[in-house]
Amino acid sequence: MARLAAPTAADPVTLAVVADPHVATRAEGTSKLFDRTERHLRNAVADVRERGVDAVLSVGDLTRDGEPWNYDAVDGILDDLDVPFHAVPGNHDVPKDDDEHDAPPVSEFAARYAPGGAYPFATSVGDVDVVGINTAGTAEFLADTHDGAVDSGRRAAVADALDAAEDPVVLAHHNLPAMAEQLREHRDAVEPEMAVPPLTRDGEDYVATLADGGTGLLLTGHLHLPATASQGGVREV
Repeated sequence: MARLAAPTAADPVTLAVVADPHVATRAEGTSKLFDRTERHLRNAVADVRERGVDAVLSVGDLTRDGEPWNYDAVDGILDDLDVPFHAVPGNHDVPKDDDEHDAPPVSEFAARYAPGGAYPFATSVGDVDVVGINTAGTAEFLADTHDGAVDSGRRAAVADALDAAEDPVVLAHHNLPAMAEQLREHRDAVEPEMAVPPLTRDGEDYVATLADGGTGLLLTGHLHLPATASQGGVREV
């Protein structure tokens, strides 16, 4: 589909990316096809196993709404992987004020899926440095919204993780402002009633943090559409 000039690696590295599976084991006949999500993730994992990848990366929304039983289902499916799995949370993976269940805290999500057990994380897959950022918030931050953000208190930690990486590939759930604007333009031209997903707050600061850290490629989810955009020298896929 495309070939990007950057990032590059001295030796080839193959990464599989899983976005927004929204596993929902107790759903039936929903318009968003939640009842098929468990099967879809199983199929994706089976496909990944045949491709000889070096690692699997997820940009979030592993579950429908952070239900413990859906995390158990996700983990059962991931047991079939024979390569590392690294993930950042999406807005549907973190606790929200209107949850009718006890969603695990972000610290538990990190313990399951983040190298080092915290965000931001930095790890290497072969010659590729991967940095994971939590834009989805916690039980104390963004719990009343599905917007994304990297608040000022966490920006320094993100900058440090990027500085320690060389030509990093960054994982985050929420999108650049340019991607959201592109989606709005598509909606207005093609499908006026299409909803635009919750946005990334302080978007310009978000872009600047990524750009200053030399982000070669930003991998995101959230939109449920294949798309690419560029802003401030940061390429988002």
